[in-house]
Amino acid sequence: MAAVTVCSRCGHELPEMPGGGPGWVKCTICDEVCAIGGAGAYDVPSNMGLPKRVELPKAAPDAANLREVARPRPPARFHPGPGYQDAEQAPAAKLAEPKDFDKMLATYALGLFRVRGWPCQDLPGYKAFIVRARIANPDCPSPDVCNVTISAARGVLTLETVVRALPPPPWTTLRETLNAINQCSGGSLFLMRECGVVVRYKLVPQATPEGRFHVDNILGALRQMNHDRRLALHVLHMAGQWSVFDARAVRRAFASPVVEPKPVPLSYLQDLAGFAGYYAVERDGILHLNKEICAPAECPIRMRLEDGVIRAWTVLAPEVTSKFCGERWEFVRKIMRHLTRSSNMKLTRSQASRLLEHLNVLNDTSALLRYLWTEDGLSAIATHTMLEPELSVEEFQLLTDALFRRTVNGPGHTTLALRNAV
Repeated sequence: MAAVTVCSRCGHELPEMPGGGPGWVKCTICDEVCAIGGAGAYDVPSNMGLPKRVELPKAAPDAANLREVARPRPPARFHPGPGYQDAEQAPAAKLAEPKDFDKMLATYALGLFRVRGWPCQDLPGYKAFIVRARIANPDCPSPDVCNVTISAARGVLTLETVVRALPPPPWTTLRETLNAINQCSGGSLFLMRECGVVVRYKLVPQATPEGRFHVDNILGALRQMNHDRRLALHVLHMAGQWSVFDARAVRRAFASPVVEPKPVPLSYLQDLAGFAGYYAVERDGILHLNKEICAPAECPIRMRLEDGVIRAWTVLAPEVTSKFCGERWEFVRKIMRHLTRSSNMKLTRSQASRLLEHLNVLNDTSALLRYLWTEDGLSAIATHTMLEPELSVEEFQLLTDALFRRTVNGPGHTTLALRNAV
């Protein structure tokens, strides 16, 4: 009986080669190729097409591991630092403030005029321009035409135009007339310059999302300034041509200081003062203001509302200490000392002229206030015409703070702070 050949790998019985000779046989179970009958000395034929042996892993991964390997790795998570806040919790970014606020105001006003088609001409510095304004005149069928210079300085927009040329000197009567006009005019201030008598109107910008100014504000300021200019023409002609000063004529000329006066009660100002944090009490149609509770006579600020014009003022005391130095105010201090020693509290004509000359220079450089010689003495006055929009709490506080800076609070004591004038 012939010997049986088995597979060297799995032990399965291998079939014999045809004819019983040596050769190579492939196992039907494990596909192992085995030698039969001493066929190991021979090479494996190259044309047998035997598959290459593949080494399998010891432990194949299960289905869950295969899915985990095929899944892409998630990106690395961002771990915020100690000062980081989520985008939803981070505060909104602040609006960028312009590098030159005055340039921004002038550019904004220039854009309003050009959008409406008014002829404008830029001036050097990009903070001022000239506009040729045509303003309706109710007393004449033809409109008033004038060149208005609009400029921005210290955060305030200023409108100016020349009223008339200067008469030959001396100008004592003209200075007295201008001092009286500035006590009765609306929001306009009249000044003396080398080019002539100038009327000026100032606008405080609004802090609103819609814009710093509205076109109605600027047009209303132009109408009010032209109204004051027309009212002052007659009395300025009397002072310039005839050297006549009549205070009653000035008051009659400015009987209606506002173009369209609005009936506003004094309680409106009292409410504004309360919202601004001031103590306000009304006596005989005058509102007395202070930063703390005190008697009305001790309140340094007075406020009155007449014919649509708000007038707030403080009387500057005649005492002038040595800390207010400068050649510019040397003569003013001498006049103040003279007033404290005299009983009639009156100035000579030359003293009054020189005092008003210094006050004219101060008014020309003032941003919000006007300095006038009144019956009560030297006074700092802030005015506001009740045009649209109405006076806001911020504007009210801005004007009153400018007046409070001119005084030192205390019972019956105020100081003349001309050196730091607004």
